[in-house]
Amino acid sequence: MFEAAEAFDVRFLEYFARLGRRYVMSLPDSNAIAPPEKMEMAKIKVEQAMREIVDGQAQFAEKFINAAYDDEPGTVVYGLGMTVWASAGPMMEDKLREQGKKIIEQAVKKRPGNRCLLRAMATISRGERNWATAHRYYDLCLRLNNKDVESVVDKIDVFMTAEEYDKAAGMLAKAAKAFPGNAQINDVQQRFNRDSKRCQKCGTYMRYAAPFCPKCKASFL
Repeated sequence: MFEAAEAFDVRFLEYFARLGRRYVMSLPDSNAIAPPEKMEMAKIKVEQAMREIVDGQAQFAEKFINAAYDDEPGTVVYGLGMTVWASAGPMMEDKLREQGKKIIEQAVKKRPGNRCLLRAMATISRGERNWATAHRYYDLCLRLNNKDVESVVDKIDVFMTAEEYDKAAGMLAKAAKAFPGNAQINDVQQRFNRDSKRCQKCGTYMRYAAPFCPKCKASFL
């Protein structure tokens, strides 16, 4: 998540979870779109709070977090919740991951116009292999800004991960027209070309290693 995240042990993650729960409870409801510059300022200050923790200066951490909360409160909750979710280990710390997820879920209901929170829910959904939910949150990002190339690329990537190559191909074609010459679109196009193939009989796209077409059952063996 943040640069210092890998340095946190369970004690620090529990501390961030407590802060996250506290801040999400006091988070005011708002449907307004969070300004990108304010989200960025809030992220920088939360990251600085993380560094203070790692450096043993815990007394300064909440000062940075409070300052970030004044910039964009939803982004502060995003930073705390996602740091807990992303940094907690897969075994003994499962409860911490659930806490991080719950913090983000509560925050996004209160702040549906915060892109960071929407993308966090998409990331969590991808981690759980819940492709439909991931798509829903990327779609919400695109409602905020239909020029959000990063979310377009991530949707295409989810289609490919779920082996829905026909859908990926359709979205790639639209993206190439909407964002001609864009480096991110070109990169995902190259990955699509490398990882997929097209049935010569019915035109269906599928993963490159597929032994037969999922639609017409033509064999490639």
